[in-house]
Amino acid sequence: MFIAGTAVCPDEIMTGPNGAEEYWRILFERQPHSRAYVRPPARWFMEWYYLRLLITVTPTDVSVRPPLEELLRAKPPGAVTVSDAPPGAEPLARFPSAVLGARDESGAPLLMRVRR
Repeated sequence: MFIAGTAVCPDEIMTGPNGAEEYWRILFERQPHSRAYVRPPARWFMEWYYLRLLITVTPTDVSVRPPLEELLRAKPPGAVTVSDAPPGAEPLARFPSAVLGARDESGAPLLMRVRR
């Protein structure tokens, strides 16, 4: 399943839970291990990175994709030339997977690893 949407990200770095209290409550409830990143020593190393931007995505389209096994058997698409690729596509293409984050209908955070 692929869910497309429109993302909005204010030009503001979140330095604490203010304004997103419900999100953090649900995150810690459903992913208790996430608490480790807001306490020392992990916080000392991750505070510059971990969950600093509040990105809100409004779904606009839902489509069902074929199962992964079917995609792995399919012929790969033709090569993309450098002039066709968007900026940053070349280094990103070297990664075998990515993590997509969203919220379910109750507002709980969901993370999903996707592979090419």
